[in-house]
Amino acid sequence: MFDFTDPIILSLFYLLGGTVFAYVGLRFLWRGIGDAGIFRGALLGLPVIGVAGAFVAMGFGGMSIALLCTASVLMLTLGLGVSAASTFSNDGISAPSLRLLMPPAACVFVIGFQGELTLAHALAIAVIAGLALWSAPRPIPAASRTTEAIIPLIIGIVITIGGAILVTRGAGIFMRGVSSIVVTPVVVLLVAPAMLLSLLGLLATEARRGGGSSAIDTVSGFVIACLGGSALVIVIAHLMRAVAVRTAATMLPSTQPTTAPSDVAALVIPMATWRVDSVLLVVLSALLIPVGTGHIRLGKVEGLALIGLYLLYASVATHTGAR
Repeated sequence: MFDFTDPIILSLFYLLGGTVFAYVGLRFLWRGIGDAGIFRGALLGLPVIGVAGAFVAMGFGGMSIALLCTASVLMLTLGLGVSAASTFSNDGISAPSLRLLMPPAACVFVIGFQGELTLAHALAIAVIAGLALWSAPRPIPAASRTTEAIIPLIIGIVITIGGAILVTRGAGIFMRGVSSIVVTPVVVLLVAPAMLLSLLGLLATEARRGGGSSAIDTVSGFVIACLGGSALVIVIAHLMRAVAVRTAATMLPSTQPTTAPSDVAALVIPMATWRVDSVLLVVLSALLIPVGTGHIRLGKVEGLALIGLYLLYASVATHTGAR
C-alpha cells in the first residue's frame, strides 16, 4: 500500500515516528525536571538543539539555523498563545522572564546582516544568553522530588533521543530525495511541529492548573537556549564536519574530484530565516517587554491573537522560502 522507496513517504513515516517518540519523551522529561522555571525550558530545548547539531553534521547547516529560529518563533507564538488561551485567570498571565528575550533575539538579527554564523558570533551570543539565564531567579529544588524524578527523567531522555534520531533521519531523507524542496518550508511545516507538539499540550495543561507564569518561564528558557546556547553547538559541529571533509579530501587519489565548496563553506544563515524569523523574533521580544514588566498581561484574546500570528508566520515563511 505504501511505496517505501519513495523518499517523501519514507521520510513522513520517520517524522511520524519521531513525533510519537517526542510526544511521549517530552512528557516524561517534564515530570522529571519538575517546576524549574526558566531552566526547565532551557533543558526542554536540548532535543531541538541536538537535532540542529545533527543537521549540521549531515551537511544541512542552513536547516539547523532555520530549525532553531522556527522553534523559537513557534514557542513565542503558539507556546505563549495556548498558555494564555488556556488560563482560567481573568487577569491574564505574565512573567518577568520575558524581559530577557530581546538581547539574544537582537543578536541573531544583527548577525544575519553578515549572512553567516561564525565562531566569534556563537561565542558572543552564548555569553549574552548565559547572562540572561544567570540573571533569572533560581528555583528552590524540592528534596522530596529528588528520588521520584530520576526514573521519569531517564526514561524521558532515552525516548526523546530516539525521537530526535527519527526526526533527523526523516528530514535527511526528505532533503536528499526531494531536491526542489528548500529549507524553510520543510522546517516550518514538518520538523519543528513534529518535535514540539507535546510541549504545547503540556504548557496548556499547566496554564489551566494555574501555572501560567511557570508556563511563560518555560517558553522563555526554551527560546534563550535555542537562540543562545545552540549557536556554539552548531558552529562546533560545522567546524568538525569541515575538518573531516578536508581530511577525507586529502586522502583521496589525485584523480578523484575535490570536495565541493558547499561542504566546507561558512555556516550560512538562510535568507528566508533572516528576513522572516529573525525579524519576527525581535518584534515579538519587544512587544513582550511590557508583559515582562507587568504592565500588560496575556489573556485569552491575546492568546488567540498569538496563535493566529503563528498561522500567518507559517504561510509567509513558507512562501518566502519557496520562491
